[in-house]
Amino acid sequence: MTEKAKKIILYTVSLALAAVLLYFAFRGIDWKDFWITLGKCNWWWIIGGMIAAWLAIWLRGMRWQLLFVPLNKDVKTVECYDSYSIGYMVNMALPRAGEIAKCGIMALTKKVTFEASLGTMVVERACDVIVILVSFIIMAFFTRFGGFLVDRIWKPALAGHATGLWIVLGILVFCIALYIVCRINRKWLLEHSKFYQKVHKFWMGLVDGLKTVGTMKHKRAFILDTLLIWVCYWFMSWAIIKAMPGMESLNIMDALFLSLVGTIGWAVPVQGGFGAYHFIVSQTLLPIYGIPLETGLIFATLNHESEIIVMLIAGIFSLVNVYLITPAMRKREPATL
Repeated sequence: MTEKAKKIILYTVSLALAAVLLYFAFRGIDWKDFWITLGKCNWWWIIGGMIAAWLAIWLRGMRWQLLFVPLNKDVKTVECYDSYSIGYMVNMALPRAGEIAKCGIMALTKKVTFEASLGTMVVERACDVIVILVSFIIMAFFTRFGGFLVDRIWKPALAGHATGLWIVLGILVFCIALYIVCRINRKWLLEHSKFYQKVHKFWMGLVDGLKTVGTMKHKRAFILDTLLIWVCYWFMSWAIIKAMPGMESLNIMDALFLSLVGTIGWAVPVQGGFGAYHFIVSQTLLPIYGIPLETGLIFATLNHESEIIVMLIAGIFSLVNVYLITPAMRKREPATL
């Protein structure tokens, strides 16, 4: 099977999954009430949430740039921001492909390699996972949402992925054993195997990117950027709550809880979280707050689609900047002696 055929199959399956989840999320909805409620929303709060969504992308670019400083201090924040924006837009077409696209765009600058960019991306994702896990643990043990998180999210996740966890563990053990064997025979493999030479080059570039978490000079700024990114997501959820009629009883801690639940919807491998986000968030609002399904779906739709619009606009502008404006500016630069 060709790579093109694999991509088409992956895209089709992902799109079908999104369609199924959207169907289950919106089935039985009274569309007349849906549109009436939507028309009563405060759009100024929604615009505020969209500004926070864009700020989160910019902060991600700033944070990523800090990781590149040990590799090449000439990497600019705007280059990292453009890569992120384009990557988010690619994710809407093909789930998870955006991560590769971000690193590819950075490699176009010729300031860092693709492999090193990928290593820094792993560091970034690890930091985000840590923030999410810590937040969930705090919510589970120190708030009234603990029962819901444990019974509706944690236990089903463990039950549904028990086999998958054993598979991952088996792959991990195999990779460690393979690494040990290759390490012992490293000199011979480098001299006689071109395939190993390519793998070794890729691995060393990846390690260079991973090392930046230790060699980074501005660790406090990195931590601050990370916290501010998630504060932006928190504010987005709070802004949509404030914009929505029928959700006046929810407070800022509820906004944090819903933003964390929403991350699960974004993590499902479908285009841009479509369907998964709507289903998970609306099904959370009903049992915990008693908020009608129609209202919950409007909240999820506004929260999700407003962020999607921001990603699309940012991605389009970044594409123009990377492929049109920046190359044109480089041509105009006077040659140096």
